[in-house]
Amino acid sequence: MRAAWAAPLLLLSACSRAPAPDQAPPALPAAATEVVAAPDAQAEGISPELKAKLKKPVAEIAVGGCREQCRAATQAFANFLDAIPADPRGGGIIPFLDTSELTVDGEAPGAGWVEQWKAHQRRERKESIMSWAGAWLEWFRALPDPNAFDAEKPTSVRVIRDESEEAVFAWRHPHLAGDVTAAEWIFVLRPRGLEWLVVSIDSKTGEAPVRR
Repeated sequence: MRAAWAAPLLLLSACSRAPAPDQAPPALPAAATEVVAAPDAQAEGISPELKAKLKKPVAEIAVGGCREQCRAATQAFANFLDAIPADPRGGGIIPFLDTSELTVDGEAPGAGWVEQWKAHQRRERKESIMSWAGAWLEWFRALPDPNAFDAEKPTSVRVIRDESEEAVFAWRHPHLAGDVTAAEWIFVLRPRGLEWLVVSIDSKTGEAPVRR
């Protein structure tokens, strides 16, 4: 369900959107999913056929996973913001991140997660992503007035660019104690398969990146 505050954002987006190319979005690369075994069926009374189905490998999403919540850039960013108070520990925002390309304030945690994937360090990679998300949301957990986050959302987002291959949003965050960041944080989203994911967060400069 789209957040109510996103409606004016969608109208702003329509004014700045460039025509989309007449082609399907790129397919997810093979490394975007991880195959893991389903739990073994040990309960009494389960048929051999059902046991066989339960033992079949299932695909676990390794990058993204927001699915219907991020089919468009404005929708994705709205739901990304909604996921922050829904899970202040960080797990809620992870499906909205492109963890293979993510850069944050000039650093590139995504590059490290790619190397962990290549090294088959699946568990370590998941733990690192969860640890990063939890640490990044320290600002939210420290808000003097947590209610201000939801109260200010309807007027806190500004669409800088919303095109077929990249969208850029400025978000004016609530008051933070001892804040030394920019008044507006800049978020860049790009499509990966059918999902629009956050690829860049800049909380320092407050300046939109140059168009690719």
